Amino acid sequence: MAVGKNARNVAVLNIILSKSSFLPRFFVLLSGVLAVFCFPRFNGGGLAWICFLPLLMGCFYLEPMDAFGWGWGAGLLFNLGTLYWIYPTCRWASVSVPVAVLGLVSLSVYLGVYWAVFCGGAGVFLRKNIFLFPFYLGALWVSLELIRTHFLTGFPWLLLAYSQWHRPFFLSLAEWGGAYAVSFFVFFTNGVLVSVALVFLDRRSWRTVFIGGLGFVALLSLDFYLWRKPHPQNNSGFSVALIQGNIDQYRKWNAFYEKSVVETYSRLTRWAVFSRPNLIVWPETAVPGWVPNDSIYLDWLTNLTKETGAYLLTGAVTRNGGRDYNAVFLFSAQGAMVSSYFKQHLVPFGEFVPMGRFLGRWIKVLNALGGFSRGQKSSVLCGPVPLGVTVCFEGLFPDLVRRFVYNGAEILVNITNDGWYRDTAAPEQHLAANVLRAVENRRWLLRVANTGISAVIDPWGRLVTTGPLLKESVLLAHVIPLQEKTFYTRYGNVFAGGCFCLSLFGIVFWKRQK
Repeated sequence: MAVGKNARNVAVLNIILSKSSFLPRFFVLLSGVLAVFCFPRFNGGGLAWICFLPLLMGCFYLEPMDAFGWGWGAGLLFNLGTLYWIYPTCRWASVSVPVAVLGLVSLSVYLGVYWAVFCGGAGVFLRKNIFLFPFYLGALWVSLELIRTHFLTGFPWLLLAYSQWHRPFFLSLAEWGGAYAVSFFVFFTNGVLVSVALVFLDRRSWRTVFIGGLGFVALLSLDFYLWRKPHPQNNSGFSVALIQGNIDQYRKWNAFYEKSVVETYSRLTRWAVFSRPNLIVWPETAVPGWVPNDSIYLDWLTNLTKETGAYLLTGAVTRNGGRDYNAVFLFSAQGAMVSSYFKQHLVPFGEFVPMGRFLGRWIKVLNALGGFSRGQKSSVLCGPVPLGVTVCFEGLFPDLVRRFVYNGAEILVNITNDGWYRDTAAPEQHLAANVLRAVENRRWLLRVANTGISAVIDPWGRLVTTGPLLKESVLLAHVIPLQEKTFYTRYGNVFAGGCFCLSLFGIVFWKRQK
């Protein structure tokens, strides 16, 4: 009797979830909303391990093309919910309402395509009788993240791994496969849980659950091993001071406020000297002028550095060979400029305009944007120790950051200017990416932001200290240079490339099974 009742309940559930019902479509959209709460500012990282269950269940009951369309809707909801800050950022910069709305919606629609492709592919995998489908789902998600990182210059904002940025234990896989390995683990877990649900609905055998469970235990064990594994330590650490000037972005380049900017950084730097730092770091474009082109600012930096007796690392714009660059300069304790780096990965529509000549004809405001050239080398700066310095947007790109460590950097630095975003979720979302960069390469990472959030991150992804948002601050810390190279540092995106091959194989070569 009990068995018969259970069978009837399962049959009813299958009818309710049938492709003719709206419920599977609602489930897909629900995951798009739930995923918003996994990232800053909500930071519900634990939710990420189950929030895709409704999406996957919905894709199982929908035809692949139907899943594609509703997946696009889910992606649109997710990106509108997490990238909402684009609209107020544009408005603060005096961009008109229609253009601000167009910017937010256009980017959200584009990024929603990746969700659509995933849902279409998931519909194929789930409707086949493939007992390894949790592996294929994780591989497909990672493949799309890899494509998003590189396609059209790349926009790897809020990879799934970043939902775990404040949960260091779950980040350890990144030293092996980068942030992509963490994303795989999270989505694979969702796939395993879906296999349990499908067993309950008589749509899968326990073999899938068993194999998926073994995979989950293996990944969790590897994560635990990497977390507990002792790492070589160099006891010859040194002290650093991170200067957060809190300069209003919309006054920063106003000549009337130049003197105030100079006084602010001079005052905070002199205060930091009492802790006897070996290295002082200022944020991106901290200098309100061109270096070394403007002699008045070069003299200021030279004299201030001599006064402090420490290395000074600062961001500034520069003109070199007839081109403009967003650059980083390192001054020795004697006031000499000893190293420089020109930013390689520029911000689209901020530092350069893709297809600028064509788009500028139709959107006139674009003609006033950009104008910077990109650097060509991942130059390691020779300071108190070899430094790998990235500028702002570059911290989002795992492969770009790892090249600095591969070339010998023993400490990572990310200088940025998040003043554009004020008190939105963007500064915290930006910080989350840098946590993964530290773990991928097992390096201390110094993040210095103009208006926050500045932070010192240890090689395990733990925030040693952080500065307040939209306030002046001086962060003092002791960091340790490291020389060991992780698997990810040495070999890059081997894991992500393997996921791409696996997902491609699954879509192209597997025949649909009844």
